[in-house]
Amino acid sequence: MLHSSLRIALLACGLAVAALGPVGCDGGGNGALPTSSGVSRSKYFDQLSADEIRALCIWSSDVEGGPGDHTCGDAGSMHSPTVDECVAGASTAPPHCQVALVEDCGNSLHGDACQVFVTPACKTYVECVLQPRD
Repeated sequence: MLHSSLRIALLACGLAVAALGPVGCDGGGNGALPTSSGVSRSKYFDQLSADEIRALCIWSSDVEGGPGDHTCGDAGSMHSPTVDECVAGASTAPPHCQVALVEDCGNSLHGDACQVFVTPACKTYVECVLQPRD
């Protein structure tokens, strides 16, 4: 479970997903969010240093609307981890996906973690994360 949770968690470097269907929900829109973690978009998660992982986790917490449980209407809920939970998960078995994918997904959320399975950018990232590793 940890490995599959980690894969989903890295959606924005830290989402641990509860049941969520492809629908929108209330929330988000918390003002001007940073559009970049400061980590090179061309790097892959499994190449990141501890400092780069932390920077990506801090950024993702902001773009997801902060850590904690997010109610997504009839679609269920979404859990966004704290920065420390994200770092711990991301350091365990990161997927071979580019930082650009997670940043594009995170930017498509507009501060609303409930949009994780709704936006095309997040779908692309999830597809990468869920690919079997050799």
